[in-house]
Amino acid sequence: FNLGAMYRYFAPDFIPAGKVIYLDCDIIAHRDIKDLWEVPLNGALIAAAPDITNYWDRKGRVRKKYRQKVEYLKLSPSDCFDSGVMVMNLDRFRELNRDGNILVNRTLAALNSDIVLDYPDQDILNAVCAELPNGLLSLDDSFNFMIIRAGTLDKSAAELKGKLVQFIS
Repeated sequence: FNLGAMYRYFAPDFIPAGKVIYLDCDIIAHRDIKDLWEVPLNGALIAAAPDITNYWDRKGRVRKKYRQKVEYLKLSPSDCFDSGVMVMNLDRFRELNRDGNILVNRTLAALNSDIVLDYPDQDILNAVCAELPNGLLSLDDSFNFMIIRAGTLDKSAAELKGKLVQFIS
């Protein structure tokens, strides 16, 4: 976990736009990101590609080491996304932040609990979107193709064409 991952929490304060695209530094765009920009949010807080592999096994069961965290965050598989590629609805975040930054407040509360959050920034983004109506707009994995999930780093340019590729881990 790196403190720099929290900077996106403050995007509504510093970016005078209605929405923003957030990309982690390990993303290679092998498609026009205009495609991501043009995704209609329809009021959703965040648009992102699903990522359930951190907490659940292939049969949909919570992995034992994550059970306490998943229960604390009140997550289900349909709530989880990878926060390395997101469209953030800054106008909606500004509405939620009227009583203080919702993401900062939730992160501090979680860090002060007995729950271990491996990736507090992503964990809290997932939890906030899960608790809100229209919190998450799920995108297909071409908007966040995680190379590690492909089982090999040996992919040709043709196999990656049309994808935003994330080189996690």
